Amino acid sequence: VIGLIGLLMGLLRYRALWRRVESNEQRLQSLLSERKRIESRLRVAASVFEHGYEGFMVLDAHFRVTDINHAYQRMSGFSKSHCAGRTLEDLYGPLVLGQTFDSVQQIVAATMHWQGEIEAMDAGGVNAVHRISISAVLDERKRIQHYIVVISDVTQEKSHERELEQIALYDSLTGLPNRRLLNDRLAQGIHAATRQKTLLAVLYLDLDGFKQVNDLMGHADGDLLLCEQGRRIRAQLRGDDTAARIGGDEMVLLLGDWNELHQVEATIARLLEAIARPVALPRGTVRVTASIGMSVYPLDAQLPEELLEQADQAMYEAKQCGKNQYRRFRRATK
Repeated sequence: VIGLIGLLMGLLRYRALWRRVESNEQRLQSLLSERKRIESRLRVAASVFEHGYEGFMVLDAHFRVTDINHAYQRMSGFSKSHCAGRTLEDLYGPLVLGQTFDSVQQIVAATMHWQGEIEAMDAGGVNAVHRISISAVLDERKRIQHYIVVISDVTQEKSHERELEQIALYDSLTGLPNRRLLNDRLAQGIHAATRQKTLLAVLYLDLDGFKQVNDLMGHADGDLLLCEQGRRIRAQLRGDDTAARIGGDEMVLLLGDWNELHQVEATIARLLEAIARPVALPRGTVRVTASIGMSVYPLDAQLPEELLEQADQAMYEAKQCGKNQYRRFRRATK
């Protein structure tokens, strides 16, 4: 009996030991399976990093480059050795969307992510636009271990956007703003004049004798004349002023930030003189002049459409008075 009990106890100990072995083997198999899954994911991640279409960078906790992929090398023309140890500021310059890279790093540290676009220059000196996305990667203690940067070259996309904007907002012949952009600039000009308590002059300009040039020399020469006069007019204005073509040989000029009307009148005198200079065209040299009407915000009107209508009326008065001159809008007296 004692021998039987000993045998049973041994059997029970053996079964317990076997169960522990089985349990350990199952845990081992589970660990091995998890390791295989992790290794598989790492291989996929490494493949995406090295062979993906987007540019990738890995930065350390101090925002210095530790690795870049082939796509970024192809995109920028910079090698891994050139980028290694450099910061984004070293590669792109001090500012991105008006922010310093220090402030960008602070945003990423606070929110774990940042995205923006930046003007770039590749190794060959060619300008480009890069869309950059930065994400922070934390260690097990929730501290930033490194950053992953994804870079897309959006130069062609931005170029296409500018082309669409050019078509939508600018005159296809002269390159001057069209009526749609004029209306927007006029609203902005009124807002700025109200805020700064300054004057905004709205000039309505029509070329004298343009129809005769078109009739006698053809539309091709007429188009060249319009383009040349558009350049001359723009050359007489300041950087924030607007010269828009609204149709035919009619243009509207917005001259803002004035304190005295005589300052505007000096600009108008230069415009009339520049426009009246001869223009050499393929079929001969011509000379045209301009009639200009002016309305002033806030002295003459408050609304954009009123200002344009008043300047238009004043322009016709200038034509009736002999052309090659300007008139300011005057209200009819009773």
